[in-house]
Amino acid sequence: YGRDVLGLERIVGIVDPGRQASLWRRMVVMDVALAQELLALGNRVTRIELVPRRADADVEALRQAATNLLPEGHQVAPPSRRRESGEALVAALRFNLTALSAISLLVGGVLVATTLATSVVQRRETLAILRTVGASSGQLAMGVLTEALIIGALGGAVGVVAGFAGGRLALTSVGFAMASVSRGAPPEEFMFQPWLAVMGMAVGIGLALVAAVLPVLEARRSPPLSGLRT
Repeated sequence: YGRDVLGLERIVGIVDPGRQASLWRRMVVMDVALAQELLALGNRVTRIELVPRRADADVEALRQAATNLLPEGHQVAPPSRRRESGEALVAALRFNLTALSAISLLVGGVLVATTLATSVVQRRETLAILRTVGASSGQLAMGVLTEALIIGALGGAVGVVAGFAGGRLALTSVGFAMASVSRGAPPEEFMFQPWLAVMGMAVGIGLALVAAVLPVLEARRSPPLSGLRT
């Protein structure tokens, strides 16, 4: 990106990054003066990168010399400082997502338990009649568990599909940020991993079965006569 002799901005050329496409997806290379003008920075620059000419150069001495040349309020730090800050940000984001996932699982379990408990209460008369005609408490419990299994399987399937779609949408927005704080270029495609889908289904079914414990106990404890009286 540059400016021609008439003072008009124009694209000078497009670079083919090849396998490093994620690193260059949102990057524009231009002259410093033009960047200051377009970004309204005046005579300021946001960052200066110093690269030693020799591989065996004393980096600490170079840092101290650069620090002495800068006015107060500026700092000189190695590139790893920026990566560490980015990694800390990613770690905090990962913790927040994990906490939100745990809260979502808790809310989902409460909803499943409430749904099954309400279903048992509403069908108490039906359960009492089934007990009267010979159905055992174990058969009633198996019916409630089967209902919970179906709810868990459907919820797990919806969660896997929604998670995969959300991951693909989020990859575009976070790809540049990950490229700036991690080594190498991040993957450009969101790969579907079957074991994660199986784990999601297992978590959904397991959570639904655990949430069905109290409704199952309620169904087993309801005596036939009590149910028929209500």
